[in-house]
Amino acid sequence: MCKEDTTLAGKNILFVDDRPMSMRNFIDKVKYMKATVVVRRTIQGARALVEGNEKIDFVVIDLLLDEPDGLFDNYREMVEQTGTNQGQLLGLYLKCKDIPYLYLSVYPSWFQENEHEQDVPCLTKSSRELDDFIESLCKQINTT
Repeated sequence: MCKEDTTLAGKNILFVDDRPMSMRNFIDKVKYMKATVVVRRTIQGARALVEGNEKIDFVVIDLLLDEPDGLFDNYREMVEQTGTNQGQLLGLYLKCKDIPYLYLSVYPSWFQENEHEQDVPCLTKSSRELDDFIESLCKQINTT
């Protein structure tokens, strides 16, 4: 019998992905570690949750969200050439709110390096990276 993993017990983790099935392994692992998981498919849904004063300890963001709606256009000046990289604009919004986050993406090389996110990891959605994801998540949660 396996010992129960309660490393993330009591933590509220928000996953933001327009196709959350692509993060299924990561979501399941965080649930297994006893965190409360909330999933939002849209940037609007994630922002409403944050602005509704819900307790969010950490956010996992898909780098490439398909929402070119201009919701975070005022954060574009913080990074150059974000194009349609709405996920990163959400991250910059969270940075200003002092909510820790990381990115998961099929294309992590599309992460736009900038001075505001030097400490923010961008990991691949490959299940091979699950251990790196958990290590990074736990490290950031324990330092906030």
